Amino acid sequence: KQFKQVDAIRIHQAAGAIPALLVHWLYRKPLIVRAGFQWYSFSKHQGASHLKLAVISLIERLAYRSAASVIQTTRHDADFVASRYGVEQSKIHVIPNWIATERFKPMDVKKEPRTVCYVGRLEPEKNLEALVAAMEGTEARLILYGEGSKQLALDNLARRLHVQVEFRGRIANEDLPSALNACEIFALPSLYEGNPKVLLEAMACGLPCVGTNVKGIAAVIQDGETGLLCDPAANALRETLKRLLGDHELQNRLGEQARRQILPTASLDQAIQREVILYS
Repeated sequence: KQFKQVDAIRIHQAAGAIPALLVHWLYRKPLIVRAGFQWYSFSKHQGASHLKLAVISLIERLAYRSAASVIQTTRHDADFVASRYGVEQSKIHVIPNWIATERFKPMDVKKEPRTVCYVGRLEPEKNLEALVAAMEGTEARLILYGEGSKQLALDNLARRLHVQVEFRGRIANEDLPSALNACEIFALPSLYEGNPKVLLEAMACGLPCVGTNVKGIAAVIQDGETGLLCDPAANALRETLKRLLGDHELQNRLGEQARRQILPTASLDQAIQREVILYS
């Protein structure tokens, strides 16, 4: 009954496409498909079976080709959808993830000196073993916010390498701005990403950020301008972190330019203005 009364259907991720497709086909409601990451690509990275990949590919193909408008968070993902599923570029719109830029901002919070922080799941794709190993020889402290299956292994690695690592567990989003502001550097060492909101939040807080040179992160960080990119290996991360830890002028410049980049591209106001046009 509720679906019959709506003017259009908009989904947040392709994984939610099946009920939306049924409503679209049964009631002829226009469909807007948005994806914050590529379900097929992520599943392939994670070693999904051929059967699962085939099912995901079918769902995505049906969703994207049935949609009146498609929203992707990066140009790379938009091009992937166009080429893999034969979707016209004219109906694909690149709208990055949005963050609350009025809350995630530089704050008058005392910095914890020589600290590198990470926020997110403690899972294999986040490449955190490399980040822990990269801390060896930096005389800095690594602060990890989040939980996951790799916590024990990371703790054992840190003890073996005599690296200072603090596991602070999950953090509420409303507490995250002050926690980010208290750190000197933010690091995202992932092996792959979509359009990582936590990176956008750290940049909006004016933190100098180090990220691996993978598609989702490289689409956000302009190397040497709004952050630093490096290979995902521990030695490359270490050299990049040491360079940044020893140069406060570089930290300040990257942090200021990072926030300047985020404000016009990843605020809620910007996202709303661009999406409302699609609804109209």
